[in-house]
Amino acid sequence: MLLMYRRPTCAVEHALRFVSRCGEFTHCEMYCPDLCFEGLLGCTFTNFSYCDMKQTRECIPLYTNRKTCHQYAVQQLQLTDKEFELFQKWNTRQVSNKCRYNYTDLPLQLLPRKLSGSLASDLNCSQAMTPDSLYCAQAVVLALRHALSETHPVSIALRDINTRLSTPMSIAMSLELVAGKPIEMRK
Repeated sequence: MLLMYRRPTCAVEHALRFVSRCGEFTHCEMYCPDLCFEGLLGCTFTNFSYCDMKQTRECIPLYTNRKTCHQYAVQQLQLTDKEFELFQKWNTRQVSNKCRYNYTDLPLQLLPRKLSGSLASDLNCSQAMTPDSLYCAQAVVLALRHALSETHPVSIALRDINTRLSTPMSIAMSLELVAGKPIEMRK
């Protein structure tokens, strides 16, 4: 399974990057190259502005297109079959529940970390199973926390991330020791 990170692609994302502490990446999603969807191999679980969480093949052509592949970087995560099954079930549940995009927590990214940390406690286990809304980084962390044991190296790396304050860059940095630095996509 691949964790895909995307750099800003529009004026709104460049502005967000400028005023927040989101870092190099403004979006992330999980790409499952071996998962069959719509009769074809490969899909992503993603939630993006103005959309409910979905399972899709829309982004796949962008990962390898000469004109857009430079916008993406990737970290590979190794999951057992059981871990992947739990990951898939959690994501599929959010898709079927039409989990909407979380605009409420995004402004927390604009506040100083100490202030935002005092305003936003992490989701508890029951909230994490069927959240009402998510943004991309929250979905990635919660799905991995659900699928992996607490002693899994990825779980340990993500342990200190408050999902309500998570960013694609905070995930990438947390996983560097486990999965290496995100690697540029190349055609």
